[in-house]
Amino acid sequence: MSQYQSLIVGCGARGRQHGVALSTNDHFELVGLCDLVEERATNLAADLDISKTYTDLHEAIKETEPMHVSCITPPTIRASIVEEILSHDIASLTIEKPAANTLEEVEEIVRIAEKTDTRVTVCLETLWADEIRAVNRWVEDGRIGNIERIVGTTKGGLMAQGTHFVHMLDWMFDETPELVRCFVEGPSGLDPTRNDRIPGHSEPMDALLEITYSNDLSAFLHHGVHAPDVPAQAGTFWLEYRLDVVGSDGQASFVHGDHAEVITADGHRRIDARDFDEDGYMTRNLYDTLAAVLDGERTDHPADLESALETHRTLDAAMRSAHQSRAISPKRRPPATGRTTNEHLRRALTGRKPITVSTLLYGDRNRETTLESLASLGIESIDLWSVSSFATHFETRESAEAIAADLNQFGMEVPVVSVFDDGDVTEKLDIAASLGANVAVMGGRSPDRPETWNRAQLIEWLDHADDRGLTLAFENHLDTLETTAEMRALLEALDHPAAGICLAPPHLSLAGERVERAIVELGAAIDVLYLWDMECGADRTAADAIWWDRPDSQVPGGGGAIDFDRLFDLAVEYCPDAHWVVCYHGTEEWEGKRIDESVRRSLRFLEERRSRFF
Repeated sequence: MSQYQSLIVGCGARGRQHGVALSTNDHFELVGLCDLVEERATNLAADLDISKTYTDLHEAIKETEPMHVSCITPPTIRASIVEEILSHDIASLTIEKPAANTLEEVEEIVRIAEKTDTRVTVCLETLWADEIRAVNRWVEDGRIGNIERIVGTTKGGLMAQGTHFVHMLDWMFDETPELVRCFVEGPSGLDPTRNDRIPGHSEPMDALLEITYSNDLSAFLHHGVHAPDVPAQAGTFWLEYRLDVVGSDGQASFVHGDHAEVITADGHRRIDARDFDEDGYMTRNLYDTLAAVLDGERTDHPADLESALETHRTLDAAMRSAHQSRAISPKRRPPATGRTTNEHLRRALTGRKPITVSTLLYGDRNRETTLESLASLGIESIDLWSVSSFATHFETRESAEAIAADLNQFGMEVPVVSVFDDGDVTEKLDIAASLGANVAVMGGRSPDRPETWNRAQLIEWLDHADDRGLTLAFENHLDTLETTAEMRALLEALDHPAAGICLAPPHLSLAGERVERAIVELGAAIDVLYLWDMECGADRTAADAIWWDRPDSQVPGGGGAIDFDRLFDLAVEYCPDAHWVVCYHGTEEWEGKRIDESVRRSLRFLEERRSRFF
């Protein structure tokens, strides 16, 4: 075979694996490394004994004149880099999986590639895993009879490992799916800038798929954090996955990076497998096959760009199925609405988050009465208030266990606890954290208002909260923290990772500001967004009368000044992680039934508003 001079673009963890595979492959000569971070390229070059490193892609290709390029960059920037690489005359390009984050981007890569003579492959290297090859051989040989059921699980998400899984099944059964049904969780993973499991990937955090093929054979796949544990792991939990193929005469299965086994009437056989891509052996075999194609010894590559496109069509169909709540054919294109399927699904999942209800509405009624009322309304998520002589739903002298027992009795979650500097704040933060809260709401203050400002005390509370996994969200309030500028100044003065904002639209309105502007400007700094209305035309002189004498005017759905359509739309876009909390004043003297009815009315109104978008 020929030897192909090669360049690697992207020298992170996966780039290193490709470097090992290429530098130990007789068919490729690794002549250069390129990475925007010079240190990554030079470190890998030292390990692989490569002399040429670059930080500029054009310079790297011009000087090394490679016949093959391996593009191992994040999927968020893959399409633009592929376009630049293919503007040069190269014989072969391999890109890391997933080819890109969205179907539209993968299709764009295909269009770019079709204008060239370059052979493009995608690093779907698991096809060469010992254990997967063994199961495929048993299926092809008819060892387990007619296939009746396929079940697969992986801790990796749809892009992290689902790409491998779906592509592997297409290859194993030599066809693409007819229909996909899917249920997903986790909007944050669909934003590649916020996916903390695998940065740069756009995927739901958890997905259940049913994939149906033309002969009515179905595969049931679970991808994500809630997938079952696999006892034998492949180094890290997100690589952990297995496949079970059940046939009429037996069963074949593998655990990735560990073993494969087959059980039939004739007995049981187990094959131990190497660790996941040990010494780059799977990736090296992918390149061996590529060399055979480039040399004309074979015409096809099982991990070519077209097969990766088919895989992504299936994954896009899965996300459309989750969004539309129906089976989707991968052959149907997503609608041209200006948003990708990933964006549609992210917005839908964010918009469907539970609406939290503040126990403030029930004043100083005891906790059991308050929780019982909320439970009767189907409320599962509450903002638990603890302010002496006002809304005392727990005291610091109580044990967290006693509070948790009441919450468990009524099936309540407590993502938010409001303390407002009342009593022993640190003890309340301890209780909030033990109850599973992730935000504690504090009173407003501003460095521009010295009478409210004690930075040393605030930093002490923030450090205490941060150690317990809590954010302190400071509520904007008349006379303490009024404007968007003051909120920004507060966050800048504190400069603390646990500092955030609780946004109260009526206080903004009375201070002469618009909530829409605050949401756009503060963005992800908003941890709590009050779903709280305001009288049209009201000003700050009427504030006390409104808060305590006219509570009906604050209830969402009462025809007030807040545009909840716009509020939901902007909140999903700019502060998707913020908790949405129904909260308003002045109901303490109402009878319980009247409070219940106001909550019921609010929820009906709010659900109708957000259903317009999600």
